[in-house]
Amino acid sequence: MGMNPEQIEKNELYYYGLVNEEQRSEQVNRYSNTLVPQMYDHNFFYIKEPQLVSEWSTAMKEIAAEQKFLKLFGSIVSEQQQAKWKVPMMEGYDYSEEQLVYMSLVDPEALNKSQTEITYRKAATEQDVQLYRDFAFADAENISLSFAKEKDELIRWLYQSAFVDFYIAVVNDKVVGSVDIYKLQNYYKVENVYVDEAYRKQGIAGTLIKTAVQERADKRLGAGLTTDVGGMALSLYKKLGFAETAFSVNHLFTKPVESVSN
Repeated sequence: MGMNPEQIEKNELYYYGLVNEEQRSEQVNRYSNTLVPQMYDHNFFYIKEPQLVSEWSTAMKEIAAEQKFLKLFGSIVSEQQQAKWKVPMMEGYDYSEEQLVYMSLVDPEALNKSQTEITYRKAATEQDVQLYRDFAFADAENISLSFAKEKDELIRWLYQSAFVDFYIAVVNDKVVGSVDIYKLQNYYKVENVYVDEAYRKQGIAGTLIKTAVQERADKRLGAGLTTDVGGMALSLYKKLGFAETAFSVNHLFTKPVESVSN
């Protein structure tokens, strides 16, 4: 089942609202998550009319000063070229651009081509969730202990919710891959596909996605995912039956570490 850009935008906004507090206005939606205030993917502005952004609002300046970052999500459109939009530069901040492609599952049979001998299962116990947490977010402790605690709280909150399931790939009681799948309004969203570097190129990512999608509770709903335009995973997702459906461009400003410490 394919989706159009309007459906994707509607469901993406619903997805953001599942895990973040939402404040809406005519031009922008602001999303924030009190559990992970240090994580820009959970604290950002969704710009409804990107072409109208010519200067920073007071709220955006305040967020940038407080959080040391500012992320702006662009609207979702059908053509990659139409997704591009400009923003004014912010003095004292590093700038990066994120080009995304939204893909929908159009060939479910292609999922059956992915199969390995590794054990795959939904994280259905506290022990599984702890294994998932240790694997998926071990890097958080390298940033700061407070950040690791925030992400751990978010994972446990999500586990207790009714709209997301975690799937893990296990070898000798060790998690070597994981994926999340969220139930949205019109389809399921595959998120956070990750495989241990030592176990890559063995079909694990594909089989994780296959398992999560095929075990979704409501088979009437399709499945979709988001990835970087031109990213390494794009060819894998196409082999699994996903097709490019819509595009968006996001802008991120971050305060350099040396500036933060001074």
